[in-house]
Amino acid sequence: MNTLTIREYNFKELILDNFKQTHPQKIFKWADFEESKFKEEIFNTYHKLTGQKNNPNIKLSPWLIEIEDVVIVLDEILHFNRYRGITLRSEIYNNLPSFPLSQYTRYCNQKENECLKPGGSLNNWSNQFAEIQFGPSSQRVGDFKGLGSSAWKLRAFKDYLQDISSLMTKDYKVLRISVWDQIMNSGQLHSYNDLLLNPSEADKELIIKNIQRRIKTITS
Repeated sequence: MNTLTIREYNFKELILDNFKQTHPQKIFKWADFEESKFKEEIFNTYHKLTGQKNNPNIKLSPWLIEIEDVVIVLDEILHFNRYRGITLRSEIYNNLPSFPLSQYTRYCNQKENECLKPGGSLNNWSNQFAEIQFGPSSQRVGDFKGLGSSAWKLRAFKDYLQDISSLMTKDYKVLRISVWDQIMNSGQLHSYNDLLLNPSEADKELIIKNIQRRIKTITS
């Protein structure tokens, strides 16, 4: 299924079946970040993650889902760990009132063991580009007393740059949805993590209503 996980694939299909997709939004380049007013804070966070380069030149991937004036991001299990937690302590989040900071901070504190299950595979723990950026990873997967995971650091930093990019344009807003987010239905809580694995028609309707409400929240 290409590089998408099952949940990401089901999520994208669900969104595209129920919302109007728009033209591709701008993907900011490293030069855009270097020339921005956030440059100093970006480098502060980069070095807190043991960043090694004076010119990281990290490239962002195209947005997965773009509808109307909103970019929707589904953050999978791999996105919640101590390194993402470091980026969330950046001052830039004072300028992002719609960002779910308290929830994401809690997920990073509570869900790292879940992240370790898929995040312990070779490329998810370490890769050549990540080590160029953040130094070598610990040889033993899950060893955070040492150097930890370069690939986790790179993923966290890219998420951070995505968040900053939403402050650098008026063309769109970013809606982040975590697989750990929950939806109440008939007195019971259901996580996106469970609902997206094999969604029924009732599950799909539940998710769409939740997304519609959340889009209204960040655009009103």
